[in-house]
Amino acid sequence: TAGQTAEHAMNGIELLSKANKDVKWVISTDNDFAGAGFRQNIRDAITRGNPSANIEIEQPASFLYKDWNDQVRNQIRSPEELQKTADKMGLSTDFVKMEVDAYKSKFPSADLTAFEGIGSKAADKAAEQAEVEKAKTIQIQRPHSKFGFTSPVLNGGNKQAESEAKRLADEEAAKQRGPVQRM
Repeated sequence: TAGQTAEHAMNGIELLSKANKDVKWVISTDNDFAGAGFRQNIRDAITRGNPSANIEIEQPASFLYKDWNDQVRNQIRSPEELQKTADKMGLSTDFVKMEVDAYKSKFPSADLTAFEGIGSKAADKAAEQAEVEKAKTIQIQRPHSKFGFTSPVLNGGNKQAESEAKRLADEEAAKQRGPVQRM
């Protein structure tokens, strides 16, 4: 379903929720981006029918498992798949590392050498990306004397933006110094 739900199915769940106020709802989906979307759509339909519904979410015991079949077979995701899914879902590096550590403690004899450093690699990548984004969005305030306020000029790392920023800074410095006295 790729996290997509049919409108008529969600309407049916909403009607069931309205008609069955005292039931406990259990939502069980895969541990991936599509499962998260599906889970949210179902939860929304239930709460539209009954805002105080008793809802429980069940997922495979560890994020290392993509789905219930993987949990039953004890087949974990590859480090690459784990990182890709975590990135797509916006999960922190600490969360991924915590899941790997929890799995290690549950299955001490499991060979998880392929996962060593997964957190640090992701952290390094995230830090590097943050620096790139920071460099792209250095803001220089452009004065608007006519209106009495400033607005940001984004430096996208190109020469034109850099020269514009320097020109504006020079103009502002000249205004601060005042008129030049010639002798």
